Amino acid sequence: MPITASARFTAALLTAALLACALGGCSGQDRTPPGAAGQSSAAQASAASSAAAPAEPSSAPPVESTPPEESSSQPSTLAMSAEFSEFAQLSSERKDWGPGGPVDDKNRSQGALAYNKKYGKYNAVFLEEDSDKIYLTFDQGYENGYTPAFLDALKEKGVHAVFFLTGDYVRRQPELVQRMLDEGHVLGSHSNAHPDMPTLPLEEAWEDTRTLHNMLVEQFQYEPKLYRFPGGAFSEQTLALIQKAGYRSVFWSFAYKDWLVDDQPDPTAALNKIVASAHPGGIYLLQTVSQTN
Repeated sequence: MPITASARFTAALLTAALLACALGGCSGQDRTPPGAAGQSSAAQASAASSAAAPAEPSSAPPVESTPPEESSSQPSTLAMSAEFSEFAQLSSERKDWGPGGPVDDKNRSQGALAYNKKYGKYNAVFLEEDSDKIYLTFDQGYENGYTPAFLDALKEKGVHAVFFLTGDYVRRQPELVQRMLDEGHVLGSHSNAHPDMPTLPLEEAWEDTRTLHNMLVEQFQYEPKLYRFPGGAFSEQTLALIQKAGYRSVFWSFAYKDWLVDDQPDPTAALNKIVASAHPGGIYLLQTVSQTN
């Protein structure tokens, strides 16, 4: 399957970085995976069969977003409440994201491409279609002692990543959060309490989003612009809510079973799977609580 030279080079950087640090681990309060490549392809089949017409091209920033030092305005907090009546006509049906499923001739998940078209109007991205980069994203639900090794490896290789943080992680690990900022990484929101977002009343979903957003603004003078839904579960209503809060919803086009701290995958097999899955515009979901590498 053809992959651009730039994507192969980025995959090589990915390989070098991951050899020096751990993969995987669960995210948030529960120990359930946020999505794995081996999951059922039901979500992809549904997306392929029901995808709407392509949305207008988004002017949203790419996954790496804008570093805080380049921002032209001061970070702002979210208001206590929002007007939710505008979301009443949108579906509250819970959707799950894997991804898994078939790939195209560029090794890209067809489900991710279909969901880009269907949900792009809500500023949601499942892979970066116009990019030849690979984006490293890490879900930070709790700390297992390995994040410093990840940061060391990323710094050594000159690679920046997106770290999606929960509220509990920010409260317990402020020094590591500050180090992420100091070393040029992007912080995203993985929610405050890691709830199943589409099951919450919109008022509660807004309050959860607002709590972590304002914590990062007030404690680190950093305004997050990227959001990852806990467990990859979303609805049209919650996508619209997160968009209203000023976020881009970032899902992923690659993930694998790397979250069980007591059942770690073989390092060689894990590395081979990660490299073989490389594709232009790939958003890799990895986590930082295992000792695989």
